[in-house]
Amino acid sequence: VVLVIINISVTIWTIYNFERLTSALNRIIAEDYPNIMAVENMARSIGNHEDAIGLALSRDADSGRARFAEAKTEFFQWFEEANKNLVVPDAKPILENIKSTYAGYLIVTDSLFALVSQKQYGEAKTFYSNTVIPFTQRLTENCFWLIEENQKEMQTVAERTKTISDEAIIAVLFASLLAI
Repeated sequence: VVLVIINISVTIWTIYNFERLTSALNRIIAEDYPNIMAVENMARSIGNHEDAIGLALSRDADSGRARFAEAKTEFFQWFEEANKNLVVPDAKPILENIKSTYAGYLIVTDSLFALVSQKQYGEAKTFYSNTVIPFTQRLTENCFWLIEENQKEMQTVAERTKTISDEAIIAVLFASLLAI
């Protein structure tokens, strides 16, 4: 009777630990990972903006504008996705910083495209180097900062998952030894 009670208790403890393990893994899969992907795609879209600007500076203004508009839409979609899944405590201020920097970026790129439209390519290239690139760098740095914070959070959850897994293994081993 005592062994049955011990086995039932250990089984309940094991089921509880496996539930905690499942919950931690679901958090990584359902919350943390999609957020990292959204921020990585935001950073990638900034690269697409730069490719579009490169086209415009290479005297293909129409293609540059069209690709820039696509990249802009893509950026906003991924920004909204990242904003929906705020997993990291510091994510909100970082996203606000990205949003305000991006607003400034759009203003300076509008000025850049105005120079390109006027066929002032020399001035446009200088403006790009002196004004646009610092915005691009700041946007990219902020995206990578947020990715880093998300990865730290995933690491914390992964460590918790390992601890829970270890507890479950010990409980199963203990129950097996008692059953013998």
